[in-house]
Amino acid sequence: MVRKNILITGGAGFIGSHVVRQFPNNYPEYQIINVDSLILIEIAKAMSEIDSSLVLDIYGNPTVQVGEQLKQQYNIRLHDFVPYEQVVNIIHDSSLLIHAEYSDPFYNRDLKYAFSTKITDSVCSGTPLLLYAPCELSEAKFVLNEECAFYADNLNDLAGMLRTALFDEEKRKAVVQNAERVREKYFTNKGILKTYIEEIVYEGVTG
Repeated sequence: MVRKNILITGGAGFIGSHVVRQFPNNYPEYQIINVDSLILIEIAKAMSEIDSSLVLDIYGNPTVQVGEQLKQQYNIRLHDFVPYEQVVNIIHDSSLLIHAEYSDPFYNRDLKYAFSTKITDSVCSGTPLLLYAPCELSEAKFVLNEECAFYADNLNDLAGMLRTALFDEEKRKAVVQNAERVREKYFTNKGILKTYIEEIVYEGVTG
């Protein structure tokens, strides 16, 4: 029997971790490849190049295999799931929020017009956000157009953008101010955000 592969993105998160756990039981003939851990390790390594004391806190319940991979990176700190009230406190106590999307042409074709609710939550939080994602994704276009988050789309630029996002107080303040403007403009009115996303989709279909 030919061994088939299933690639799962976001496998260290809440929903993805459950998917990763269930697939081997239901589809034993497939090999499960979880790329979320690879992206997180990339980010942690880039942080260590800037300052060896910087720590990447990850919340969720990854599989044993993913957990072991993450633990091998010294500056990754794993946590279990936490209640929403605690999440709010963690966000406010953090220096930087990071949202990462896996970069692969095959999957980006389907993700191109997706807009993660995590972007909305993060932009509205008052803590600076760094988005690490392919530039063709709608959420990348959004944060670039609105200048409401720090952004990198490749590993070569990641360390430099992390340094700016963590230590350049003037730019951090500007990003937070832009994020507040964006929150008032889009996220307090669901209809306006829906219109914005529809415009992105329309450009992709007609462009």
